[in-house]
Amino acid sequence: MSKDKKMKIWLRMTQSMRRAAEERPKKAAVLLAIAALLVMVLMAVLAVFLDGRMGDNAALLIASLVIGPVFFVIHHERARRITVRNTLLMALAGTVIGAVVVMWAGRPPRMEACGDFFMFNCHAMWINTIIIIPLLEEKVVRGVLLDACRTLFGNLPAIMATTLMFAAAHWRIFAWTLVFSALLAWLAIYRKMGVIERAMAHGSYNLVLTVAALPFTDLWKY
Repeated sequence: MSKDKKMKIWLRMTQSMRRAAEERPKKAAVLLAIAALLVMVLMAVLAVFLDGRMGDNAALLIASLVIGPVFFVIHHERARRITVRNTLLMALAGTVIGAVVVMWAGRPPRMEACGDFFMFNCHAMWINTIIIIPLLEEKVVRGVLLDACRTLFGNLPAIMATTLMFAAAHWRIFAWTLVFSALLAWLAIYRKMGVIERAMAHGSYNLVLTVAALPFTDLWKY
């Protein structure tokens, strides 16, 4: 089968899926959420399989690069146009919020070392913290799941549900995560902020907390 024919089949499939979603939005929302959860399980299984062979950070990075793009295929966001100004502002906002959290709540618990695996495991930790995890969490939580909950229950319940779920997963700084997550969800819904801009804020926020959790004498090791 030629590449052009495969592309035409793919376009027909995506168009059919979008038409079905428009005709039965609630059913489509449930199926989308289930599909996202299944993809998350698949990615976790791959990461666990790779963990003993290359270290946890490297395993998460490889699994995310292999499986993660599926989230961007199955879910399309109607977001505002990305601009350099907005992207830089979100990175600055995430940095400021992260710094406030550290000053108010204190330094996070000290992070463990990279382990005994090759140096890429340490580099992967930074890539995951700043890029991969923010992109995936924003796409899954405040992309797929937020849109599904909006369709099923409305805007405010969707913000509350995804915010509580995200904060519970980050229970060590529950209160601050609650505020940060609610703000990003509000921006996603009411300001049409896309995954890239949200990930910029999220990544810079993660960076500040990670640096605060690492003893300055150990930073060079990473």
